[in-house]
Amino acid sequence: MKILNADQMRKIDRVTIEEVGIPGIALMENAAIGILKVLKEEVEDLGKERIGIIVGPGNNGGDGLALARLLYLDGCDVRVYLLADKNKISGDAKTNLDSASQIGVPISEFPDYKTFSKAKNDLLSETVLIDSLLGTGLSRPVTDYYLKAIKFLNEADIPILSIDIPSGLPSDTHITDYPHIIADITVALGNPKIPHILPPTAIACGEIFVADIGIPESVIDEHGGNIYLITDKDMEEILPKRPMNSHKGDYGHILGICGSVGKGGAAALAAMAALRTGAGLITLALPSSLNSSFEVGLPEVMTIPLSETEEGSVSEAAYETILKSAAKKSCAMVGPGLTTNEETSRLILKLIPILDIPMLIDADGLNILAGNMGILKKRKKATILTPHPGEMARLCKVEIRDIEGDPIGYTTKISTDYNVYTVLKGARTIIASPEGAIFINKTGNPGMATAGTGDVLSGIITGLLSQGLPPLEAAKLGVYLHGLAGDIGAEELGEYSLIASDLIEYLPEAIRSVVED
Repeated sequence: MKILNADQMRKIDRVTIEEVGIPGIALMENAAIGILKVLKEEVEDLGKERIGIIVGPGNNGGDGLALARLLYLDGCDVRVYLLADKNKISGDAKTNLDSASQIGVPISEFPDYKTFSKAKNDLLSETVLIDSLLGTGLSRPVTDYYLKAIKFLNEADIPILSIDIPSGLPSDTHITDYPHIIADITVALGNPKIPHILPPTAIACGEIFVADIGIPESVIDEHGGNIYLITDKDMEEILPKRPMNSHKGDYGHILGICGSVGKGGAAALAAMAALRTGAGLITLALPSSLNSSFEVGLPEVMTIPLSETEEGSVSEAAYETILKSAAKKSCAMVGPGLTTNEETSRLILKLIPILDIPMLIDADGLNILAGNMGILKKRKKATILTPHPGEMARLCKVEIRDIEGDPIGYTTKISTDYNVYTVLKGARTIIASPEGAIFINKTGNPGMATAGTGDVLSGIITGLLSQGLPPLEAAKLGVYLHGLAGDIGAEELGEYSLIASDLIEYLPEAIRSVVED
């Protein structure tokens, strides 16, 4: 599903109306039908609620007026609060205003804040509010009347459903200081927009639903840009079915260059996550002092004991051993628990351009790579980078606040500049392809903000890569499963108690839900 900006949505609306021939009034009616469906699904005993619809002067207000008519015809207790001069309403919104008025929908007009103040007691008696004040075309902060109205509505402590976008939010950014409605539910019309998906604006949107308003998919495909939301449907059937006569060699052999004394847990989490995702075999290239504990603690994982530095990290002398081991592997996972020891760093910088297998680089592998990004251009096989914002800032030589301000831009730049797949981890993980396509994941929760969850993600993606999935599909499905396992774990344990190994425990259930769907 494509994520749109305001210009794209306007063009798609225009093409749908003028070239395809679907009238704007029909799109507005479809929007109202979709919103009504959400209301009926999310509000128990809707007919018992007192519903106030806050209507503005534009097409967003027209959507609210169409909804008011449908609610009224459905027997609901509904009132319209028109925060505009009714004589200035035009086009399809005017058609819906006249229609609602003619069938008897109670409509009160409040062209200024002085008149609106008289309606406050009535508003406070409503049990559900519908926000159709302003739409996606906002280009500057609200002031005066609407600023005061939005403040009052937020303080009213009444559940709010916003139509398309909470009034006051701009539609093209996820960071804003614009005053805005704080909604419990937002029904995006046609397609989601950036503020619906990325925090902090996504927090103001509450729970997101998307209403199909009848725009042809071909029009969205042609004019909708290259940013996509990963949906449940997208993930179905990505994992190939396993034939009865398969064996472990059919599902890949991973070489993990991970771990050091004191950070062996990162390697262990990544390895077990890869196996739980379905990888056939994994061999960890470890400092020799870790070898015994891994053989006892992780019997499914093979190891190669390597020479190590005084700090207990892999030493540069291990270069030839690793090269020889990589010859028959399906892919490599580099980074979890490595440290940035100077000698270890030299080893990794020699290995990255020369290993002729697909590779995922995470954690200390990324920290070692920072300042040496040019070596990525020497790689012949696919490369996946999985930074968190701090690591991304080091790779891009900027501040974390810069990454947080434009995560899509920086993720795209890294991928297109260095011909890699980039997975920027966060509350909404962003994936970019070398061609510049962007995919945003919606699974996951704050309970996953704990040590080791990034290592688990590395293992999941590498496990999928080892089974022959193309790198983009492995990254998309990997972040989806990772977040879904976290969501399942949070349901069982709560967000506060969730730890990284829980994700591995609930990963089979996450995979099963995708495969069985």
